[in-house]
Amino acid sequence: MSNEFKLAVIGTGSIGYRHMQVLRDLGVQVVAIPVRAERRQELEAQGWTCAGSLRDAADLGASAVVVATDTRRHVQDAKEALCVGMHILVEKPLAVSAVDAQALPSIASKYGTRIAVGCNLRFDKGLQRFRQRCDEIGDVHGVRIECRSYLPDWRPGRNHHVGYWARPDEGGVLRDLIHEVDYALWLFGVPEMVFGAMRPGKRLGIEAEEYAEGGWTTAPGAVVSLALDYLTRRAQRTIRAWGAEGEMKYDLVARKLRIQFASGKTEEEVFPESPNDCYVAQAKEFLRFAQEGTSTVIAKAEDGIAALAVCDAWRRSSQTRSMEKVVQ
Repeated sequence: MSNEFKLAVIGTGSIGYRHMQVLRDLGVQVVAIPVRAERRQELEAQGWTCAGSLRDAADLGASAVVVATDTRRHVQDAKEALCVGMHILVEKPLAVSAVDAQALPSIASKYGTRIAVGCNLRFDKGLQRFRQRCDEIGDVHGVRIECRSYLPDWRPGRNHHVGYWARPDEGGVLRDLIHEVDYALWLFGVPEMVFGAMRPGKRLGIEAEEYAEGGWTTAPGAVVSLALDYLTRRAQRTIRAWGAEGEMKYDLVARKLRIQFASGKTEEEVFPESPNDCYVAQAKEFLRFAQEGTSTVIAKAEDGIAALAVCDAWRRSSQTRSMEKVVQ
């Protein structure tokens, strides 16, 4: 990647700063756009180039931007970036709801810009291998995806009651752990109907949901179910699929893929990459996508909207206690 390429990052908290470091290591010139004035002083003291707005960053030569602000700001920040001619990578989720994000593709088309969504698990080598080998277990009839962890352990020393994750209008496990929804759709397609249930944050004392369980049936007839929670002390992140010729499980924590065939044969693969490798791979692909306009892996605006539409239907289903249509 040429070091002449310049990219902005708006929102310089933990995830935004991570993007900044990854991009710098790839030889990209980074323009930081902090939300808080005091944060700008900190970053400039560290040697980062800063700008006060997306327009200012564009004037400095930034042709693309990572949007890493709070979820409720994503759409407005994305619109502003698109209108000044920037390609964008919006951190997940793309928006608070599918309806909020629906105008983004047409705006991007108007200004000749491109939208990607930060669903970096698509770049996990083990998950990619799972996708490649899924046909080996035959016609899939069941899929179980789980992502369980303990919210207070995410950011030690920080009050877990305060932050986007705790607010019902932009947080909760459905939006926060939308990675699982995205890769379920990437692997098995977008459903027409969804059933779901949610538990409000009673145990953790937050307003957003702390547990969500939901699922759907794919077009070929496989039943996909997901469990997402903020409550489990020992972190667990797995996907398991059962097919006519065997079963396959990938553990994203242990980084191990295991296939047990009906014949009795068992195969295992281990993927000893670091969590940061997914961010690096995603950054490289976004840079290519921004410059060339094509990608078969990175999540695009339509993918981000589809994942939100599934979550919206899941949320409605929790209220109506019936199947709900996925409306994109």
